Amino acid sequence: MTLQERYINPFTDFGFKKIFGSEVNKDLLIACLNSLLPDDAGVITDLSFLPLNLEP
Repeated sequence: MTLQERYINPFTDFGFKKIFGSEVNKDLLIACLNSLLPDDAGVITDLSFLPLNLEP
């Protein structure tokens, strides 16, 4: 049996949430946001995730 390589597309909603939407990858999200913001906007050093509310 061969292993099939799979890639996550970060340009889709699913892919972005999978890559950047968890505490495990918080450092990746901070680095991404800091690279997108202009220099005079400051630097993001920490962030927190809100709990999911799955009830209607």
